[in-house]
Amino acid sequence: MAPANGTSSTLVELMKGAGIVPSSATPSRSPAVAEKHEEHREFVPDYPAGASPFTGLLPTPPRTSSLGSTASAALDAFATETGTGTWPKLPRNRVALRLTQLVRDPSLLNQAGLNACGPAAALYLFARRWPDQFISFVVDLYDKGEAGLGSVKVKGDGLFDKDPLTLGWATGSEPELLDWMILSAVLRSEGGLARFSGLPTDSVSGITWPKDMVTWLKGAGYATVTDNTNLFWTKGLDDLRGLTPGPQRDVVVLVNVDLVLSAASATQTFVKHVASSALRSLPNHWFVLQQPITEAGGRIKATAYTWGHGDYVFDASLDAWKSAYYGAVSAEP
Repeated sequence: MAPANGTSSTLVELMKGAGIVPSSATPSRSPAVAEKHEEHREFVPDYPAGASPFTGLLPTPPRTSSLGSTASAALDAFATETGTGTWPKLPRNRVALRLTQLVRDPSLLNQAGLNACGPAAALYLFARRWPDQFISFVVDLYDKGEAGLGSVKVKGDGLFDKDPLTLGWATGSEPELLDWMILSAVLRSEGGLARFSGLPTDSVSGITWPKDMVTWLKGAGYATVTDNTNLFWTKGLDDLRGLTPGPQRDVVVLVNVDLVLSAASATQTFVKHVASSALRSLPNHWFVLQQPITEAGGRIKATAYTWGHGDYVFDASLDAWKSAYYGAVSAEP
């Protein structure tokens, strides 16, 4: 795979050394390398696989900021440093490669087996809107052990010595090392009664309250953030129909995902999500709505960023959405 425009020669060499591209003069990806590269994004279905929900979708809104020379220089500088910063179990070359991937395609950010949908939504939008600042955030967290997200001081205390590869993930649910680092650190720094540990067993400590989402989005750089959620009462279909994400507005939706997925189309394939039995009667999942919903035949489809995909489709009946939709947080830069 040829390096995208703006990728430095240093990062290309790191990619070659890590097996992301072959070391031959022509950087074409072999089938074996392609298979290895894709294995981290495959679905783990809860039900027998059917037709893909990603067929015939409208294009996902493009990122408002493109990768420029400043971002490329920052990525190069980070990659050429030595040592593992404050994270001895996270090799710099793997973190640098993953950071480059996320800056180029923020929708790859994947909570996987972590109960971390809230920070995943917020950090996806952060990387999509402000890639330079996102790079600085990651670099500071890795090298210094802490980074600012607006008024929130994100720290890795209690996580530094953990090896994410040995934490007992279910097959296919291991998060990427960088994804694990930033999602776990943000959740651990939110100041709740239960401290997030970065483990697949984290449940209540992984809850993102609406106030947390508002704080993170303001910290990311949004000028106006509006919370229109309710933790105890659903908001109704008219409210859902009125959501209008676009170039100047991002929308993060709060749902009971179990109700949505249980009413999914029989032909829909979806990923295994994280929700403990204690959370299944409550709103338990945040996703970024990529475009206004579509409605036909008594069903509503919502195209979303979630679980490492920018075009995931939630397809359920009107009754399911009526019972599952708890509002949204809207943000304008």
